[in-house]
Amino acid sequence: MRSLPSCLLIMCTLALTGCSHLPVSKQNASQERPTSASTDNPSKSNITNKDNATSTSKDTENKPPKAIKDTTTQINDKYLKAILEAEFTLQREGTEKAFGPFYKLTEQTKNTALAKHLLRIATATQNEQDIEKSANLVMSIAPHDQQAYALKFQVLAQSQRSNDAATLLESAIKHHVKLDFLPIYADENIRSNEIMGTLSDTLVLLPAQIKRNEFIQATKARLLFSQGHYTESAALTKTLIAAHNNLHKAPIYLILAYSQDQLGSRNKAIQTLEKGFANYPNEPQIITPLLNFLVQANQLKESKHVYQTAKLSPLEQIQAGIRYSNTLLTNKHPELALETLNHLPANHYGLQDQILYLKATALYQTGKKKAAIQSMQHVKGALLNSATNQMALWMYNEGREKDINKMVLDRTPPQYISDVVTTISQLHEEEHHPDLSWQLLTEALKKYPQSNALRYHKALLAENMNHWQDTIKELKVLLSKDPKNPQYLNALGYTLLTRTQDTKQAMNYIQQAYKYDPKDPAIVDSLGWGYFMLGKLKQATYYLNQAWQLYPDSDIAAHLGESLWQQKNYSQADSIWHQALQIRQSSPLLMDTIKRLNPSLIEKHATPQQKESTQ
Repeated sequence: MRSLPSCLLIMCTLALTGCSHLPVSKQNASQERPTSASTDNPSKSNITNKDNATSTSKDTENKPPKAIKDTTTQINDKYLKAILEAEFTLQREGTEKAFGPFYKLTEQTKNTALAKHLLRIATATQNEQDIEKSANLVMSIAPHDQQAYALKFQVLAQSQRSNDAATLLESAIKHHVKLDFLPIYADENIRSNEIMGTLSDTLVLLPAQIKRNEFIQATKARLLFSQGHYTESAALTKTLIAAHNNLHKAPIYLILAYSQDQLGSRNKAIQTLEKGFANYPNEPQIITPLLNFLVQANQLKESKHVYQTAKLSPLEQIQAGIRYSNTLLTNKHPELALETLNHLPANHYGLQDQILYLKATALYQTGKKKAAIQSMQHVKGALLNSATNQMALWMYNEGREKDINKMVLDRTPPQYISDVVTTISQLHEEEHHPDLSWQLLTEALKKYPQSNALRYHKALLAENMNHWQDTIKELKVLLSKDPKNPQYLNALGYTLLTRTQDTKQAMNYIQQAYKYDPKDPAIVDSLGWGYFMLGKLKQATYYLNQAWQLYPDSDIAAHLGESLWQQKNYSQADSIWHQALQIRQSSPLLMDTIKRLNPSLIEKHATPQQKESTQ
């Protein structure tokens, strides 16, 4: 091996003595605190600890021992060269290839800086075995390293090893490691029944003295709440709030309030959150649910006071204002929502589109509909498509449906045109304006002729509008670009089968589609119906029954029932039709088939709406 430049050896030395750091990768492998996605629904919300929570339990009040000194302040050139080679492997080939060399070096040197670097590499691999293996090594070198305990605990919990998890927690307490990572982990996984179950099993296995640890108790409160034991979780959280400990209590207030609310005591829940707000006026996780409860209780004056007196940073104030305004709009209080949005800090921190969207919604709710649509026109970014869809709905309400297509085509960028045009086309069809849908698709294809999705939608719409010649034309264009596409082949084959006398050519397309996708129920149905048209009833029934098993659709039921009926299997046909009538809304094809072959079935089993559709 060629010799290494002395400057690079110095870099490695600096890295191991804490003057520099060895890069892991572009991916940030550090452990992050969770953030609450939503506090609107107590059964689904994450109840998180404050980011800088550093509390200790009564079991760890004794002064912890001094940190273990680095055993390798002097590292010989042999290790430095090996470390540099391992670092080159990390940069060239990634974390998976580098883990082995770094693990071996850490095991040999017992160097704490290298051990922490190994832990970051293992985390970046996302390999549970590597994470556990590196955590074990780090704990043997630095038995007070909290990150190693936290990462290993996650691995044990995810693999449902409750006995090992309990042993690990006992070891952490023994080495004076704070367990504040435990309630945070419970918050992150409150929707996972398996992990929450493992946490519950783990706590049961702990000795009585360790169970009294405040972080264990805080985790237990979360478990009780997630399991629906609201009376018990309320009692425990009251005890934790009253106790003199170093717990960060904002999430404890939250659990207590949600428990009270689930027990039917909304007023008590509000009082609890107000106490929490008094103690933590800078906590969004307290403020947001308090504002929600106050608005839902129609205590608008109180909610406004809470929002205005909260001690939030400008960014947090905007985020809280957005959530508050959304709650106000949901509960039909647009005036206060508009007032709140108009008084947000000038710097919107990239959230201006969310603010504009809510302002437009508030304007519409106050009756300023023209201004609302004009305001919504300015919404861009991630909310652009949602804004377009909302404006289309409003324009229908205002009788301006003929202005929708121009609005859509003018504001939609090329990367979104297929999804947006398809959505608006479907809206036109639902509003019984297939002509506007056809117009939109035609104009969009003039601008974006390469869009197969729009052309396929237009082909299907043409068939529904009885313009089946256009359907054939558009499908042939699509097949010229993608000749093996089973959906295009099936659509063309089925159109020829039902609209023309060219059954042979129709079956050729359908059989090709079946070859490429034999599990698509629409294709299997077309194949079965093709055999029916050819008079091959046994083959028809075989494929139609297969399609019915794949997807019990009313159109498939119409075809299968008619095939059975023609073979004089009347009771089986009636059974299929009866099931279809019970499963979902009727299709015109199903109702026409039953009316033609066995109209008495409609009187026996159809709903009033289904009967009306046959009149």
